[in-house]
Amino acid sequence: MRFVASKGERAEALAGDHLLAADHVDTAAVSLEGAPSEVWPWLVQMGHGRAGWYAWDALDNGGVPSAAAVLPEFQGLAIGDSISARPGGGRLEVVLLIPDEALVYRTEARKLGMVFAQSWAFVLRPEGAGTRLIVRNRARWSRPLGPAARLLFRPMHGLMQRRQLASLRRLI
Repeated sequence: MRFVASKGERAEALAGDHLLAADHVDTAAVSLEGAPSEVWPWLVQMGHGRAGWYAWDALDNGGVPSAAAVLPEFQGLAIGDSISARPGGGRLEVVLLIPDEALVYRTEARKLGMVFAQSWAFVLRPEGAGTRLIVRNRARWSRPLGPAARLLFRPMHGLMQRRQLASLRRLI
């Protein structure tokens, strides 16, 4: 199953694009049967230590299975909130939150004089009776980390993203 965004979806400006001048941009998409208002609660509850990321739980949720239902205790999310990206570290800050339309996270990490920055946007578009979920990941690495990071980050994030979209398609 492929989750390739259309040429138009890859080319269009999405919520959060302005947050980061990126070296790397990936856009994926999936059509879901639920309306945006039915998809939104699944997105809002994402995160390690929350409902999970719906991807490979052993890697991104400490082995705890991602939620198979909407969890009321994780429906409160606000701009400025910081959620755990994975076991052992990494935080994502909510920088844009438009209910039933867009959720955008941003992170920046500095280690040993190198910088990694990322924005991760989840954009919902009505599509008939369902929803088109477009997900854009934008990343930037400082040198000398850049080339090596691209070789590792792009395929790993792509695998995780595809698994996440497949899970959301199954759940919603």
